Amino acid sequence: MAMRWFTGLASGALAFGLTSPVSAFEPVIQFIVSDPSKPSISGTTNLPDGTPLMITILVPREDSMNPSRTIYPVMGQSAVGVRGGHFTAGPFTNDGSPYDRGTYIVSVVISLGALPDNVKPILGETGQKLGGPNVKAGLFGPEFEIRKSFEVR
Repeated sequence: MAMRWFTGLASGALAFGLTSPVSAFEPVIQFIVSDPSKPSISGTTNLPDGTPLMITILVPREDSMNPSRTIYPVMGQSAVGVRGGHFTAGPFTNDGSPYDRGTYIVSVVISLGALPDNVKPILGETGQKLGGPNVKAGLFGPEFEIRKSFEVR
């Protein structure tokens, strides 16, 4: 059974006091998680061909050093590119075995430090043309990330 997560982005200013450029490009990403015990992520987007994405599977865990804090160890990661408005990653496994029961998180990040030349006119040299609610100010410039959870039963 596939689990569907859809993320549509609305207009808005960039977070943390950055202003949205007049010609801001607002990414839209829709994706599904197939077979949660060995998840594959596939989706569609309005991002241009060649846009690099990092797909990461995280598992929330209590920090043993600070029980009031949650940490997110990486369970799997894959760098993929957008082709024809689509992307896929996975299947992800736990050293070849299915993931244990529990809650996991899919993180989709635009890898802004590695933009190909054909993408830079649309997103900016380092993502400065990005707009929308999933764009935040980062240490080295704008960052785009979507996180959604899924369950392994």
